[in-house]
Amino acid sequence: MSVSTLQKALLGKIESTPGTDSVPTAALNAIRIESGTFTTGIEALANQGVKQTFGDMKSNMIEKQNQLEVSFKIRSGGGLGIIPDYWPVMFSAAHTITINTVATVPVSVVMDPITTGPDTARQTSTFYWYEDGLLWKLIGAVATFQFDAPINGYITGKATIVAPYVAPTTVVLPTGITYQSSDPIKVSASDVVSEAATPISVGTFAFDAGVATDVPHMIGDVQALVTGRDKSSVTFSKRSLATAADFNRLTGLTEAAFLAQFGSAGNRFTLSASAAQYEVVTPAADGLFNNRDITLKLNETVGDDAYQITID
Repeated sequence: MSVSTLQKALLGKIESTPGTDSVPTAALNAIRIESGTFTTGIEALANQGVKQTFGDMKSNMIEKQNQLEVSFKIRSGGGLGIIPDYWPVMFSAAHTITINTVATVPVSVVMDPITTGPDTARQTSTFYWYEDGLLWKLIGAVATFQFDAPINGYITGKATIVAPYVAPTTVVLPTGITYQSSDPIKVSASDVVSEAATPISVGTFAFDAGVATDVPHMIGDVQALVTGRDKSSVTFSKRSLATAADFNRLTGLTEAAFLAQFGSAGNRFTLSASAAQYEVVTPAADGLFNNRDITLKLNETVGDDAYQITID
């Protein structure tokens, strides 16, 4: 029986034991996504040999990984201090979470990068992807994380989730799916982007946590890993001013505080960094203004502190 490919769902739940199915449920662990593209990492293993006719012999198959690319609108969890539904993605992309309180009242959710290792030192989640009458399980999954923040558009997170291959099962779409009710955060001209506490005018804006992942295979073991976070970065188009300050900062290797804050109190998203360094400055134009396309490398100062994400 054919099933509409529009009928899809994603559930996700962090794993208390890496690589062990945490069994996400429709009522508690649904993640509202904008799009999802699933692929299997099944590769043919050629079987070549000398024989009396053209062509190889029957191939074998390498079942390497399951992979899911998702995009989702960034939003709060529906109230101050409520963890947003996409937290399993962030957890799998090597982040920690803190709920800040004032007089025991939750006021914000803070996510920070963390360095993880293999085996029990991993941070993994289980994701259930329902599509076309099949359930694909990504168990022991890790992920990348980026987001775009276009002016007059929504902040949109993007992630590539990978896990060791698990064969699908035939199921119906789960019932009772419950999503968080908060609105997506829209980027507007009243939002704030600043360098060294000085507001700047920007057009396009994007962030990449720089997370690298892999699913290495060994005899007796296969596990998905976050293998590094070489360069966390921000790219944006900045209104050009008649000054050489940007180029001087580039060549002078100057680090400075950086902040981007979108939305309003109660449903606000803030990216901050204490040691942002110019890595690329390119003159550009958008048809109206002269701009400079900037790439900022977010450096660490005392360990895993290259950036911080706050939702309040």
